[in-house]
Amino acid sequence: LAGGLAILVTPFLTRTMIQAIDSPLPDPTWLVEDLITDGSRVLLFGEWGAFKSWLLADLACAIANGVPAWDGHQTRQRRVLYIDEEMGQRRLEHRIRAIVAGQGYEPTDTLTLASWQGVRFGTTGGHILLERLHAAKLNPDVIIIESVRTTMVGNENDAIDANIFWNSLLPITALGKTIILSHHMRKPKYLLHGQHEERTRDK
Repeated sequence: LAGGLAILVTPFLTRTMIQAIDSPLPDPTWLVEDLITDGSRVLLFGEWGAFKSWLLADLACAIANGVPAWDGHQTRQRRVLYIDEEMGQRRLEHRIRAIVAGQGYEPTDTLTLASWQGVRFGTTGGHILLERLHAAKLNPDVIIIESVRTTMVGNENDAIDANIFWNSLLPITALGKTIILSHHMRKPKYLLHGQHEERTRDK
């Protein structure tokens, strides 16, 4: 127990050199063909204003629907949890509605939306999220998170804090779940004024 929280201990798996050479390699199980495999950690990084959030929301809808061609790539239908620690629920749902209408996706309960839930990834962040999902009776196959900056505990430029962040995700991927995160380059200083007011209006 850590602070009263039950910690999931994942097995320490090994293979010998002979096994690695002689055993056939399993084919990857594609979540998005040729791009994302089941049980992987994926980082979408780019400049502010490059429509990364729109891309991830569209990807969430595509995976929840199992569309045959997302930008030319086959997707497999999975249960998706979209956690947005940047946008309020109203704005997030407005965006999803626009994507569904524009892309012709079918509304489905295989996509669950959550906004401003205080998700943080410190040393035990992955375990805590799994406990919260269990309590909420949610068992997603894919978790999409906006964003690294809003969920990381510590300094993103500090190697130790970054290592803790990425390691905290391992208990989640150990269960075969895929984690997709966005990471934004910092906004230009001239755009930062009024950011708090925009967030307040979005509640």
